[in-house]
Amino acid sequence: MLRRAGLLAVGAAAVYEGSRVHAAPPSQMVELVFLGTGSSVSVPSLRCLTSGKTCNVCSGAASGDKNKRNNPSILLKVPQTDRATGAVSSYRTVMVDCGKTFRDSAITLFNKIGVSAIDAIFLTHYHADAVLGLDDIRDFQRIIKPPDFLNRIPSQVASTPVHCDEETFSRMKDVFPYLIPKEIDHKVHEVRFVSNLTWNIMKPFQRHHVEGLNIRNIPVTHGRECLCQGYEIESKDCRVVYLSDVSEIPPDAHQVLMKGKQIDVLIVDALFLERRHNTHFSLPEALETARKYQPKQTYLVGMGHEFDYYSTNNELKALRKKEGLAVEMAHDGLILNLPLLDGPIMEDGCSKL
Repeated sequence: MLRRAGLLAVGAAAVYEGSRVHAAPPSQMVELVFLGTGSSVSVPSLRCLTSGKTCNVCSGAASGDKNKRNNPSILLKVPQTDRATGAVSSYRTVMVDCGKTFRDSAITLFNKIGVSAIDAIFLTHYHADAVLGLDDIRDFQRIIKPPDFLNRIPSQVASTPVHCDEETFSRMKDVFPYLIPKEIDHKVHEVRFVSNLTWNIMKPFQRHHVEGLNIRNIPVTHGRECLCQGYEIESKDCRVVYLSDVSEIPPDAHQVLMKGKQIDVLIVDALFLERRHNTHFSLPEALETARKYQPKQTYLVGMGHEFDYYSTNNELKALRKKEGLAVEMAHDGLILNLPLLDGPIMEDGCSKL
């Protein structure tokens, strides 16, 4: 058993120390997987790699070490329980964001973590690093009936629900018009095999009960021109807050974050080490956010190539000794085992929440 930054790591999974995680049965444990922890350009930076003066972080990332960071995204792997035995028989998945690097994340991680389908998607906003992978969702959808291209008969594919705010949906009509359901005369138009998505428009601070998870979207500021959705995932035993793209936390969002029980895991944006940015938190703001809300553990995401997973994390550990602040960099592929279910999810998909 390996102790690191307030977590207990067992194999590939990490369990939060100090919560009631250890007493929870496997049927209530959700795997939170970091699919991407980098900035919109990801790490390694193409500019850095092709500059002739590649930094150590990008060199390591190019070789596949823990500095390799794809666009920000998490995946929640939710257990389903066999009614007869009570054992975990399968999993359902909920993903937050599906950006430019989704395909690479899937190739790198999905076989390792045993994922072959995406059952629901929540989008934070409409930028490329959050949505441009939606076209690849088709490879994770169940084909009920394959297309007959020559006879212009479209495929029948199980739909994946996508939850987003109204502005994001409006932008998707322009970016992905072929992913917006509409009546198509296939006698006139070509038959194509594309992702089948069902769009659900969220209201601010709306609660969603999806795949046995209790999720609430929390609108935060992402620069002056974009409102981004943060997410709170909460059960009676655990509270996780995800703020991947944020430059300011508005008063109404602040009130929500301050209410309720202590945040167990805060996942927060941190683009630069010291420089300030107009649309993102950097490390100083991320640390102030951790001080303000006092989570048991904070993970940084959205990091550029100024952050070195090895040396920067060692520096962050000093904050624990100095002021009891548990902050560390997340990395792609990091898995947290968290008791985010109040009850088991049965094989038929019915939740006991």
